[in-house]
Amino acid sequence: MRFSKCCVTILAAVVCVLAASSAEAATVYAFWSFDTQLDGTGSVDSDVTAETFPGTPSRTRTGTATINNSPGGEASYTDFQGNTWLGSGTLNTPGHSLGWNAGSTGNSMTHFFSMQNLTDLHIRMAIRSATNSPPPLSSFSAIDYSLDSGGTWLTAASGSALDFTIGSNAFHEYLLDLSALDAIEGQSDVQLRFIFDTVPSSTSFRVDNIEFSATIPEPATALLISLAFAGGILRRPTRCRG
Repeated sequence: MRFSKCCVTILAAVVCVLAASSAEAATVYAFWSFDTQLDGTGSVDSDVTAETFPGTPSRTRTGTATINNSPGGEASYTDFQGNTWLGSGTLNTPGHSLGWNAGSTGNSMTHFFSMQNLTDLHIRMAIRSATNSPPPLSSFSAIDYSLDSGGTWLTAASGSALDFTIGSNAFHEYLLDLSALDAIEGQSDVQLRFIFDTVPSSTSFRVDNIEFSATIPEPATALLISLAFAGGILRRPTRCRG
């Protein structure tokens, strides 16, 4: 079967459109395990465990009664590389995490990272808020962000997005969807801060296996060009003949 030059041109344009539209957006990650060994028998490590973000993400924390060795971690979590990190699921080793003891005030954790050429930030972490009496913490008091090295802080999330699950003195997964926070997208100097109230007496607060993910947008420009090209050809009055 023979095709005219016109038909071949249109076919090529359609192929370009399909190729562009099938290009999937890639995802980048940053992960903090707070452990030096997968089985949790090593030591605590506060540096980022693995990451594919632009630059190297980092984090800090504040509080008057932080736990230095931070024993205890989420029972099991598989990171973006397919590695499974193990912990006791309680406040004892194996496993390590970020920890704050009863009575700690001025509590926060802040992450520093770049969203340059990235969109749709998502965050997961495991939280253990011990359920002894009095009632433990059950939400962050604020989650805010800064684009000027901490000079100005604006609200990143509010309402039910601040709440996390408690119960059984166990670690529970907490998910935060910041894909609608357009202000941080494309920014090279982002700080994201999680603030929580004084840790009540006879309780403690732990965070483990923090994972950030963001999207590298698909090549939309190429798709639009291909669509415009194909559309221009299809509007031509020339008839294709076999």
